[in-house]
Amino acid sequence: LPTWHAKLTRPEQTLDDYLSPENRQFRLSTNWANEADKRADKIEYIELLGPSGTRHVIKPQKTAFVGLPFATCQSDLSYRLHGDREFEWGTVRIENGTVTLPSAGDTAVVATLGVQAGGGVMIDLDSGTGRPYAHAEVSVRLRPKRWGESDWPTFLRRLDYEVALAYFFGTEPYRPLHTADNSEDQTLSSVLYNRFALSAYGLYPVLDAVSVGLGVGGGVGYALLEGDYERVGRWRAFALPSIRVRYDLSQRVSIVVTARALTPDRFYRYESSNDFKGSPRASTELLTWGFLDAGLQVWL
Repeated sequence: LPTWHAKLTRPEQTLDDYLSPENRQFRLSTNWANEADKRADKIEYIELLGPSGTRHVIKPQKTAFVGLPFATCQSDLSYRLHGDREFEWGTVRIENGTVTLPSAGDTAVVATLGVQAGGGVMIDLDSGTGRPYAHAEVSVRLRPKRWGESDWPTFLRRLDYEVALAYFFGTEPYRPLHTADNSEDQTLSSVLYNRFALSAYGLYPVLDAVSVGLGVGGGVGYALLEGDYERVGRWRAFALPSIRVRYDLSQRVSIVVTARALTPDRFYRYESSNDFKGSPRASTELLTWGFLDAGLQVWL
């Protein structure tokens, strides 16, 4: 700490020397420093800006001293926390020579918009056959403020919540009728197919950068071309339970792997009439698809 010197010449002498304004220092108090190492919510350092533009980068600790030239009591300082999650800039006032930072939750960002793109394979869980698909996703992530006391149970506060609208582009199989001799064709055909799904996830941090959780959702599917409606039917609703694993490469970029079960779906089979003279008719059977995909997720 900066020091100043005065010569003592008599008892009860008043010491009236002082530090010059450019050498002023203040105590920085961070009462929540013991919570800075929480998994998935680690705070690596504090960025502090003084009234004269002085910048300090400090690791979270109970007490520190910082030089703030030309600052006085009642001066306002700007600060921002940096770590696993995003924080906004905050303002704090010097009181009685001390800068006391409020709870980290005061400036924590709760909602973040994200986008994801990737692809995977959909597998008929009955026959084991698979086909590729591409997918894109827009999601909102909600991260509770996990510092200080709360009425929420601890487990629920530890979860990241995501609400995602996903688009899947792939193909839908059907078994056609061979038109040459009006007999059943055993080869599979397929049409281009769209699926949209809305899902909600709860992800728990099991490691520093890895979160695992469950999701529930549902959606609709339909053929890309209107002319294919007669081959695979029109709109179909489905349920979409899922398991998701997220690996955070950085604060804004993650790799996401999701396993889903799409049920029910209908497989269309076209058959001739009994006497092979009538028009073809369609029969359907229920099936369940297993979806497994990986994507790159970016938080904006």
